[in-house]
Amino acid sequence: MHGAIRRTIGTALGTAVVALTLPAGVEAAGFEITSLDDAGPGSLRAAIEAASEHPDTSSAIAFAEGLDGAIVLETPLPDLVKELEIVGPGPDRLAITRDPEADDFRIFTAGSGSRVAISGVTISGGRAGVVDLPGELFGDVVAGGGLLVAEGAELTLRAAVVRDNAASSSGTPSTAIGGGIASLGSLTIEASAIFDNLVETTGPASASSATGGGIASLGSGIGDVWDSTLSLRLTTVSGNRARAATLPHGNAAGGGIAARDASETTIESATIAANAAEGSNPISANLYFTGLFRTGSVRNTIFADPEGSRNCFLDPEATLQSLGHNLADDESCELDGSDDQEGVDPGLEPLADNGGPTPTQAIASGGPAHDKGNSGAFTADQRGLPRPVDNPAIANAPLGDGSDIGAFELQMTASPSPRLRVTGRPKLREVGPGKKRTTFRLQAMNVGDAPTGAVRLCAAGPSKRVRIIGQRCVSRQAIHEGGQRQRRVKVIIKPRAHGKLTKIKLSANGANVDRARATVRLRVRSYKTASGFCPATRVDGQRVWAGPFWGLIVRRYDVVNGRFRLHVGQYRDRATGLSQKIPWRVSGEADVGRRLDIRARRLPPRSPRRFHQRLHNAGGIFPSIIKPPAEGCWRLRFTSGSARGKLIVLVRD
Repeated sequence: MHGAIRRTIGTALGTAVVALTLPAGVEAAGFEITSLDDAGPGSLRAAIEAASEHPDTSSAIAFAEGLDGAIVLETPLPDLVKELEIVGPGPDRLAITRDPEADDFRIFTAGSGSRVAISGVTISGGRAGVVDLPGELFGDVVAGGGLLVAEGAELTLRAAVVRDNAASSSGTPSTAIGGGIASLGSLTIEASAIFDNLVETTGPASASSATGGGIASLGSGIGDVWDSTLSLRLTTVSGNRARAATLPHGNAAGGGIAARDASETTIESATIAANAAEGSNPISANLYFTGLFRTGSVRNTIFADPEGSRNCFLDPEATLQSLGHNLADDESCELDGSDDQEGVDPGLEPLADNGGPTPTQAIASGGPAHDKGNSGAFTADQRGLPRPVDNPAIANAPLGDGSDIGAFELQMTASPSPRLRVTGRPKLREVGPGKKRTTFRLQAMNVGDAPTGAVRLCAAGPSKRVRIIGQRCVSRQAIHEGGQRQRRVKVIIKPRAHGKLTKIKLSANGANVDRARATVRLRVRSYKTASGFCPATRVDGQRVWAGPFWGLIVRRYDVVNGRFRLHVGQYRDRATGLSQKIPWRVSGEADVGRRLDIRARRLPPRSPRRFHQRLHNAGGIFPSIIKPPAEGCWRLRFTSGSARGKLIVLVRD
């Protein structure tokens, strides 16, 4: 489990990269998690303990390939006290959670002086404990239900989910901070989702404070100040609550985010919505920003759907600068930057799985957030999908680049349309050399997301080899999504198709759908001779045909459909057992002369030979027998008056 990894530790998450850049020449210790157990060899707890044994060496903890599920903790994990990176397979694949039956404890604590990066995990079920904040107004403080960043620590959270954590205080007086995350140090959150966390006070005191249901960043207590920073990018903060039930002074502030006395706060391309403040004095639902002479900035961010109070509370002594392209559904955030929109409902969809590893809140197509933002340096949204995606039908903000406001970028999707897929069955049909007709099945299926109009099913093949019986194209009714229409394609096989592979093209199209095509193949087998292949001979029942002539060829002759065999000078009927000679006759009313000329040529690859035979007419009968001089494949041409005929036969001794 323990090995050496070189200088930069990182993992690609969409277009973002989680990495700790180490000083030159410093190596890192690597640990692999192979077990989802709470403790023991290969567990997360064992890896953190092992990493702590090397305080001067940066460490990376990664999960083995295919290790998905949940790590259920019975007791708190060790504090993270060094330079450490924890890389999970994805928040939709791995959760780290507290056993509901266990005592209260948070999931992770980044100790003072540590530098930690966590990615690709879900952190849930944590319950905050008491922390020591010098000079805090309301005595003991419960902070950080899921994660706590201590003073002087740095935590980077990317492509992660923090949900269903709580910081709850019942003390006298009572103070609770950061239901999901509480930070007294440096906190950076990117491409993540912080939702359904709770900060609350339930004690009997006459005054209480619940601050930062999702995230709380603090930079001071009474008589004590420290540096703390908050950077929030491409992140959704939704459905978190700050609840202070104490009367008459229950202050609930920042149901989504509270930045109190933080040295610097930066919010970029975030969606902060549907958070709540509840109590006798609900101060703000989505953002609480306060601190003497403190500064912050917000850009390309949505504030919407506050519950129980306004969107924002901004301390007059602090400065939250708008860098433009923000949107809020009330005026409490005091947005005054370029292309800002106040008092406008963005039309957000509820938090849902919209693709990517973390939940997001989709914006409405054509709504006030669509193409009205500026992506800045970001080339992807929270899900890792491209940004900006500029819809040419929607006007951009004057100083925008076609990006959407918030953490979600609406991707261009094609309008519903039908799409045909054509198949032919069988794909290859092989028939004997005496076969005259065959059938294929053409099937057209609508694999699009809208119905077609009427469709035409067509079939075509090389006219010298096959002929399609009936119309080349036939009409069928409209095809609904997932439906199909069929056609039987009947084919007449011509002599030139014998011994060859013939392609028959099938297609389907309609007025509102593009043409779809498929190809089936027809192979007509030939009789094999000692010297090669002989094309098929035309056969009708018991007769060997040559145009208008039918009769008998001697030597030993195998008729190509294999149903009967002609022998020297006679034909034996398998049904009756009778043998008889069959002279050459003329069918129908063919205009024949007094003589029948037969000219024959043996086909390659055998050496060419020829013969000429003349039969005399006796009332439409030529009472003679054709006698090819040698075995092989022969082409015979018959001429009598204006009547013509030809025949290819296989002759064997």
